[in-house]
Amino acid sequence: MPRSIDGRLFGCTQNAVAMVWKKTLARLEISDLHWHDLRHEGITLLFTKGLSPIEASSISGHKSFVMLKRYVHLRAANLLAKIG
Repeated sequence: MPRSIDGRLFGCTQNAVAMVWKKTLARLEISDLHWHDLRHEGITLLFTKGLSPIEASSISGHKSFVMLKRYVHLRAANLLAKIG
């Protein structure tokens, strides 16, 4: 996604994104979800789709497997399905 000249990724300020996030959580009555939780979910989905650690780290930007591993939350049901 190209950035605009002013460096804004979403075409608005960080504060505007934060306000929409907070209003959305309040409207949905969600009390314990943080913006950063989306990174955990996204990286976990990369592994669920079958990406290798090297492929996932090239997308996430993690330089070490140890840090990448902290973001991955594999589901027991998916692991069981793989081993039969």
